[in-house]
Amino acid sequence: LKLLAAAPPLQSLEELRLELVPEGQSGLVGFESRNCGDLSSLAESCPTLDVLRLLCPGFQMGAHPTLRVLDARLGTLPASLDSIYEASLPKLKDLHVGFELPSEEPMNKKLIWPEETLKTLLKGKGLKSLKRLFLWPEGVDARKFKLPKAAPISKWARLKVVSSNRLTFDTDAYFA
Repeated sequence: LKLLAAAPPLQSLEELRLELVPEGQSGLVGFESRNCGDLSSLAESCPTLDVLRLLCPGFQMGAHPTLRVLDARLGTLPASLDSIYEASLPKLKDLHVGFELPSEEPMNKKLIWPEETLKTLLKGKGLKSLKRLFLWPEGVDARKFKLPKAAPISKWARLKVVSSNRLTFDTDAYFA
């Protein structure tokens, strides 16, 4: 991100994938502790960015006037989700977010969303342009995960729960 911010804008870059080990972090850091940092500089350094794929759960969104797809299906910290609500994303149509379900031995405890986190997401705060919301639950009982029937966001966006064993659903961008 620092290199992108320091370079001339990439006028034709439409899709960007930020890797599993963000710059300046050790590969030994557990997945749930990885942080891409503040993504707001991408609006200037990638002014035509259409698709952003995040392979780390920690990030601060920032405004992105052209972003149409935000894909954080491998995991999204509750604080990262909050930053999405606060960001100006006027063209955001597709949002993919991953989280861990409570279990006896969760792999990534920080990715277990408190009950209020899912409720806030389903209210759609700050996501009025959204057309599709994809939820990627991870854990032993992921196949049993059900959405509440009367989620306010379902008035304007289609909701889909996708099994985490289908991470390549809709794209091969994760394992290229």
